Amino acid sequence: MAQALHNAGPRAGRPFVAVNCAALPEGLLESELFGHEDGAFTGARRGGRRGLFERAHTGTLFLDEIGDMPLHLQSRLLRVLQEGEIQRLGAAAPIPVDVRVLAATHQPLHDWVQQGRFRADLYYRLEVLRLALPPLRDRAGDLDRLATALLGQSLRRQGLAWPAAEVLRRANPPWQGHSWPGNVRELSNLMDRLAVALRGAPSPDTVSWASLADLWPRPSLVPARTTPGSRSNGTAHPDERATLARQALEQHRGRHQDAARALGVSRATLWRWLNQGPRQAGP
Repeated sequence: MAQALHNAGPRAGRPFVAVNCAALPEGLLESELFGHEDGAFTGARRGGRRGLFERAHTGTLFLDEIGDMPLHLQSRLLRVLQEGEIQRLGAAAPIPVDVRVLAATHQPLHDWVQQGRFRADLYYRLEVLRLALPPLRDRAGDLDRLATALLGQSLRRQGLAWPAAEVLRRANPPWQGHSWPGNVRELSNLMDRLAVALRGAPSPDTVSWASLADLWPRPSLVPARTTPGSRSNGTAHPDERATLARQALEQHRGRHQDAARALGVSRATLWRWLNQGPRQAGP
């Protein structure tokens, strides 16, 4: 989203620089953001080094996971946003910068401001425009379009000039009801796995699509139970799995492979579920 905002704005074609504020140690993050002069600290690069703000000059700087930025760096960031200038570590003179700053976090910053864990003045300085990005599980209407685009990229990386929409139609992924805990990254990895699995096939007509059942995610089929003998990790009780398996078989007229694909499991797992539940009484 940050890249899209940059590309769609007047700064497109100018530098786009991104940093994950949670991925770097506190001391290194300060040097990365603001740069340093020669000899500013032990191990500093000879001749000094430009920071990310300078590298993003006239463009966009994306601060990911800004909620994990240390408080003393938050005060320095606030000064940059207000004054439009940075000061390298060990330098005496400020350097003017023209940077558009985008920030992202999964932390509840409003609550953190109340707790003193995030600076209120920086919070309100950043909150010029707030965009709430819903998780993939709440964007069911986007799933097919995203999957098609991501699969198209994955197929091209594998040297396959196949239409992604046709591949998805044939593969018919059984991901209805999946909660997508990994969001779009999980979907992207899934499309990569599908493309790799198809790499050796000369054409879509030669693919055994039913053999791809093990590629797909395993959704929690029913809510967790709290009755004795059930599990608490979100998986179905054996009796419930057997009921789901029988229902799927009935819906697919006894075709085990189709029933297994609808449930997102292998045929072996389907057979195991059928044998786990209570057997129906005979005549």
